[in-house]
Amino acid sequence: MMIRKMSTFTNSIPSKKCLKLLLIFMVASFSISSFAQGELKITATSVYQAYGAPTSGVTIQIYDQAGTTLLHTYSNVSTQQIIAPADWGGVNTDVYQIWYSNNVTNFRTSTNTTVAQRLLSIDSWGTGTYDVLNFFSATNMEVNATDAPNLASGANLYRVFRRCLNMANPNNSIQTWDTSNVVNMQEAFYNADSFNSTNLGNWDVGN
Repeated sequence: MMIRKMSTFTNSIPSKKCLKLLLIFMVASFSISSFAQGELKITATSVYQAYGAPTSGVTIQIYDQAGTTLLHTYSNVSTQQIIAPADWGGVNTDVYQIWYSNNVTNFRTSTNTTVAQRLLSIDSWGTGTYDVLNFFSATNMEVNATDAPNLASGANLYRVFRRCLNMANPNNSIQTWDTSNVVNMQEAFYNADSFNSTNLGNWDVGN
């Protein structure tokens, strides 16, 4: 595995063979959680685009900010989905929770930086297995999830948190990620200037 500059905290990361990591994210405008404690949950505002490449259709449910009222459902999603409050009579500036069913395998923020900034929080990773995670330029994202993403299939974390300038992980859960099967971690924390996890010593990057 090739690793480039990971962030300004590079000196706090121990040697290659002993690194393990648990990543938790937040998405602006949406809140990610699980349908039955098994789904990805995010928090965000306005229009949000995400890419999914599941083996079968993913269900996406939109809830109010409190997560108590179901506002809209996107069914059988198998590729990029534009989530727009106009679809349920909502307002672009409101904050919503977005729940993805646990067969989502590929989650990336929009390549449009303005849209990526709408991802506010990652609240839950769910029980699905991820092939790709990338939150490039999600500058307002926090990782509040207490669980860890399942990366056992050989996930690609290339630029996973690049340019997440204000990313925070208040509960330090990213430390617990099992990265032993991750195939690419290049530039994972490049320009994630505010991320200050003090201990990534359990990250295994020997694959």
